[in-house]
Amino acid sequence: MEKRRGEMEPVSAALGEAERVLSGNDAFQFWLFQQKWEKIIGDVLASESYIGRHYGDVLYIYVTNSVWMQELMMQKAEILRRVQEDPYGARFRDIRFQMGPRKPRVAPALPALRLAPLYDARRRDAPVTEAEEAWIDRWTKEHVPKDELRAPIADMMRGALRRRKEELARGFHPCARCGVLVPKERRLCDACQVQDERKRRDLAVLVLKEHPELLYEEVRRAVPCTYRQFAEARDILIHRYRENFLRRCGTEEERRRLLSLLTHKPFASITEEEARRVLSALPARRIDWEDAERRQKK
Repeated sequence: MEKRRGEMEPVSAALGEAERVLSGNDAFQFWLFQQKWEKIIGDVLASESYIGRHYGDVLYIYVTNSVWMQELMMQKAEILRRVQEDPYGARFRDIRFQMGPRKPRVAPALPALRLAPLYDARRRDAPVTEAEEAWIDRWTKEHVPKDELRAPIADMMRGALRRRKEELARGFHPCARCGVLVPKERRLCDACQVQDERKRRDLAVLVLKEHPELLYEEVRRAVPCTYRQFAEARDILIHRYRENFLRRCGTEEERRRLLSLLTHKPFASITEEEARRVLSALPARRIDWEDAERRQKK
């Protein structure tokens, strides 16, 4: 079916895209996973702990006090096994427990009711078809176990469909990396743009790690980065080298690289004695290099 300007997209395409966005949205899937904590661990422990966040393959559990934390730590292996049985939880390879405030006990529908208007405010006249309503009803019954949450989540899904139809009518197109709709003048969505900037910064770190004396224009020839990304890369390496020596675990080569970063003097021309002499004279957070070496030898 050829798509013309001003016409609604096919129902099958709208349903498929809505399901892809909601099912593929990591934040939404993580929220659904958080709701399963009571089933994973039981109502007693769940009343004193909850899934807080995740970083990479590590899941962080917030616990209300040290007594319950000891209990959870004793059952860590079993809890991790139960977590990995969940399709979303299978990605986690470790669990870490942290002290945290008790999770607020509020009417479960309230947060969703407050969020629903945000999804529906931009476009209220784009119709939701009967087929779309049937899919929303079927999806909420399968994935939302609490009756009081189904209506507000269904409203959010209707708002997401209306918003997508409006964006398509305005010429939005998929993000070049993840497929989320973005304005026609942009290539990446906000999340992918942040990842792209971090990637460029990390590449600048690698270049400066190999050639710490390089200036911005020289780094930019190797990596298309902004000056802010270049400055962040330098700060990362400077902080890393300084902290290594403060913690008595730095090497002589890192000391020379640190001096090269600070002065832009070629790394190959800096001697160990020069690095020790110059850096020992820094007024801020002076480092006792001789004491550091004695500790390293021990």
